[in-house]
Amino acid sequence: MIACLTPKYRKQKAKPHARAFVDLGGKRHYLGRYGTSESRRKYEQTVAEWLEAGRQQRVQPNDITIVELIARFWEHALAYYRMPNGKLSSTITKYQMAFSVLKEVYGRIKAIEFGPVRLKVIRQKMIERGWCRRTVNQHVGLIRAMFRWGVAEQLVPVEILQALSTLAPLRKGRCGAPDHGPVQPVSDKHIEKAKQHVAPQVAAIIDLQLLTGARAGELVMMRPVDLNMNGKVWTYTPHEHKTAHHGHTRTIYIGPRGQDVIRPFLSGRPV
Repeated sequence: MIACLTPKYRKQKAKPHARAFVDLGGKRHYLGRYGTSESRRKYEQTVAEWLEAGRQQRVQPNDITIVELIARFWEHALAYYRMPNGKLSSTITKYQMAFSVLKEVYGRIKAIEFGPVRLKVIRQKMIERGWCRRTVNQHVGLIRAMFRWGVAEQLVPVEILQALSTLAPLRKGRCGAPDHGPVQPVSDKHIEKAKQHVAPQVAAIIDLQLLTGARAGELVMMRPVDLNMNGKVWTYTPHEHKTAHHGHTRTIYIGPRGQDVIRPFLSGRPV
C-alpha cells in the first residue's frame, strides 16, 4: 500500500478523453486515460518506484554522475548504518573519508566512466595521504560497495561493478602503503601513574578493563540492570556493542576482583 501524503492520482482539466497524471518532484508523469484500471495500475507502480528511490526521479544509468550517486547512496547510508539504539554507526565516518577523495578527483564525471584505472588513481591518492594499507583496502571496498548498491538500484550498469571488482587489494610488502605494527600493551607502571591523575570513576574503568578485557565504551555505559550478580562470577551484557547489528549478544564476565571495583558505585559511594 502506498503511504499517505504521497502525490495524488489526478485528471487533466477541460480535456475530452482526459488523461490521468501524477506530479513527482516537479515532473509530470502521464498514466493513460483517466479512470481506467490500467492508468491506476501505472500510478501505483510509478509512485511506488519513486518512493523506493527516496522520493527522487529515476535517472538513466548513462546520465548519473559520481556526486549524484554519492548523494543518493548517502540517504540510504544514513538510514541503514545505525545501531539498535538509533545512533549512527562508525561506518558512516569511513564512508565520508572514502567519498572525500572520490569527489575531489572524479566527482563530476559520469558513473559509467569510472573504472579500475580510475579506482587505482583514488587508491594512490589515499596512499599519498599517509593511510596505511589496511585502511586503503577498506575504503576502496566501501567505494565498490556504493557501486554495488547503485547496481541494485538500477542507477549503474552491472558491468561497472564487475570491472571495479577486478582490482586486487594491496598486498603487504608489495605496495607503497605502510603497514602499522600491532598495538602493544601499556606497561603496568604507566597505568598506575596515570590512575593517580584521573577521577575515581575513570580509575575504576581502567581497573575493569584490565580485569575483564572489556572495551572502555562498553564499561562507561554499564547500568545495574545490565548486571547479573547471581553466583561467584557476575555477567554484564552491554545493551550496545560493536556486533549488535548482526544479532550477536555480548557477555562480559566479572570475577571477585572486578566485583570489588564495581560495588562502591552500585551503592552510590565512589571510592
